[in-house]
Amino acid sequence: MAGKRMFSKQVLLSDAFLDMSAEARALYVTLNMCADDDGLVNNTKSLMRVSGASKEHLEELESNNFIHVFESGVCVIMHWKVHNTIKNDRYVPSLLDEKNGLSENEKKVYEIRSEILDPQGRLDKKSIEKIKSKEGEERKEKIDFEKTNKESPRVSAPVNDEIDEDVFDCAETAKAGYGPYRNVMLTDDEFSAWKDECPQADEYINLMSNYLKSKGESYADCLAALRSWYLRDCRKRENSADSQFAAPLTASHSGASYDLERVKANSLKVPEYVKRNKEKSPAPGDV
Repeated sequence: MAGKRMFSKQVLLSDAFLDMSAEARALYVTLNMCADDDGLVNNTKSLMRVSGASKEHLEELESNNFIHVFESGVCVIMHWKVHNTIKNDRYVPSLLDEKNGLSENEKKVYEIRSEILDPQGRLDKKSIEKIKSKEGEERKEKIDFEKTNKESPRVSAPVNDEIDEDVFDCAETAKAGYGPYRNVMLTDDEFSAWKDECPQADEYINLMSNYLKSKGESYADCLAALRSWYLRDCRKRENSADSQFAAPLTASHSGASYDLERVKANSLKVPEYVKRNKEKSPAPGDV
């Protein structure tokens, strides 16, 4: 086994390595110095005591993917081939069975194969958990992808550059508030349609705005409610003998009615006070 070890600045000066605690970094150097020529360490606990590190620091290294600890306690340096290049005449193969569960990617970083076996021929528990976790994530991503495609089907482009109205029905314009309290919600198209349908469109909107404010209510479809008020007033005018009233009659769906012209006239009319004839009591001198 070679007596010298090297370290790559690419690993030791990376943000991921420098963000770890000083104890975890010291433990990493100690493990590298004492690993065999394949980067495996079989006395991890002893080296933890020598370097003054604890189990939390070992887990810190593993969570950042600098090492991997097998169920047997053997530790492998994941960037071992990045750090060290050992000549064949000095290379001594590792005698640990965990070596059979390692593979090397194109970046010379170790990867843990799914068929990792411990010395008794059983699967490593941590490796099984990682495999299950990875499979579960892939399965969840597949389900979410299928669910998204099912809920949001693709819309094909209109043929011959013609706009398909059914496709773009969902693109409704935003509603704006009308009336004194801005609580009669109508789109631009609905407001234009209502102005064309009703001669007293603004007066109906003002009445509805006052009514909604006083009741603390709101309509799901204000245009439908306005039309309902207007149609009800039209029927009342047809059945009423006093048909000269052209102003809105209906103020609410509960049956309350207003005669706007009479309200205006009464509001401008000076109240009249009736003088009562009081009998004067006779003065003392008149008796």
